Amino acid sequence: MLHQQDNTIFDMELLNRVKFLVALLFISLSTNAQWNWNVKAGVNISRETQSNRGNDFQPGFMIGVGAEYSFNKVLSLHPSLLFVAKSSKGWDSTPGWKKDKYIFMEETYLDRNYLQIPVLMQVRLYLSKKMNLVVGAGPYIGYAISTKQTFSGIVTADSSEGSNTKLTVPNIDNKPFDLGLSTLLSLEYKRFMLSTNADIGLSPTAKCGVISSRNLTFGLSLGYHF
Repeated sequence: MLHQQDNTIFDMELLNRVKFLVALLFISLSTNAQWNWNVKAGVNISRETQSNRGNDFQPGFMIGVGAEYSFNKVLSLHPSLLFVAKSSKGWDSTPGWKKDKYIFMEETYLDRNYLQIPVLMQVRLYLSKKMNLVVGAGPYIGYAISTKQTFSGIVTADSSEGSNTKLTVPNIDNKPFDLGLSTLLSLEYKRFMLSTNADIGLSPTAKCGVISSRNLTFGLSLGYHF
């Protein structure tokens, strides 16, 4: 119990620091002319990669705002504040007990909604007067503001045959913070940008014994520079 309280205090302190950094970012945007804004929205596919197996990709979406600080015509810094919905589908044939009921799980669905901040270093290659190719990479940090795990399987009072049903329970092994590496490839035409991205989770988003899970996400988005 004491260990759980210590983790909660640590998570809240880290979240407060992230909020403070975001506030400093937007204050600097309003006072520095070298910054410019952009908005973006798109779709993604994601899954949780586990140390003992791989899950199936599931669709999600992303929406958010970003900024860009130009050091020169080629090199720039690109932080963003995003809302990202990530999902994963897994298969499990291991029986177990949950709330005094016997469960033989066939499918598990995991849905997480993140506030995510990627900070990318970008290189801009000029293709023509109106078109650019942008390549970027850098770290990201995400915080899960909601998590839902759904089991689809057989639930009975004992190990005898039962009926198919669905349960929605909180993911008790969930870790709210997600740290990883983000990459970007973007084609800009005038003020519009068509982008693909990959987010590779490096920190466990869930852990149970020796088994750990990490996020893997691929996205496609459309954005607009102001």
